Amino acid sequence: VFISSTFNDFQCERWVLQQIVFPRLKEKCQQHGAEFLGVDLRWGISPERSSRSKTIQTCFDENERCQRLSPKPNFVLLLGQRYGYIPIPEIIPNSLYCKIRDFFTKNIESESLLLWDEWYQQDSNDLEKKWLIKPHDECNGYSDPSIQGALKNGLKKATESLDLNLSEEEKCLLTGSATEQEIQKGIFDQAGSSDHVFVWRRVISDLPFSGEEA
Repeated sequence: VFISSTFNDFQCERWVLQQIVFPRLKEKCQQHGAEFLGVDLRWGISPERSSRSKTIQTCFDENERCQRLSPKPNFVLLLGQRYGYIPIPEIIPNSLYCKIRDFFTKNIESESLLLWDEWYQQDSNDLEKKWLIKPHDECNGYSDPSIQGALKNGLKKATESLDLNLSEEEKCLLTGSATEQEIQKGIFDQAGSSDHVFVWRRVISDLPFSGEEA
């Protein structure tokens, strides 16, 4: 079962799932000759894969594996009132990459264009010629929030441009939070979502706005 939620505001719930709920489900399944595995990647993505810019793709791969191998339900969403962390895109289709690059060039988004050209490399082994973000240590200034912010602001302007006419899926890929992208892949891109998805929504009244992404 793949577990999706924003992280900072659901740490307690996810801890309870890992420490109390999942062990009981595992024991219950074993009694019936089955195996239970709760996949919660907020706790389990290796530093190596994270540094190689494969965090979001790892989530997508594990989500797909759960839906391909597991009986239903196999996707659980804990939905709160935070939008969640917005990552830099990891894999970009060639046509979309070119659209964004043209936008940065025409609108004199020189800083965003420089990062775009420095941080991404084309996968020549891929038939679709997708663009991949380089490992973090090869991206100049990747660990600097202000530099990441410059690229994110440029992408936000691009997705809001009427000239680009981007689809909702393309906008989500460029500026969507990690949680929204998981929801898109795990629910809206799948047929028969009502059969394999459980959603719990938590609403806290008078919740103060912190102004943070995550």
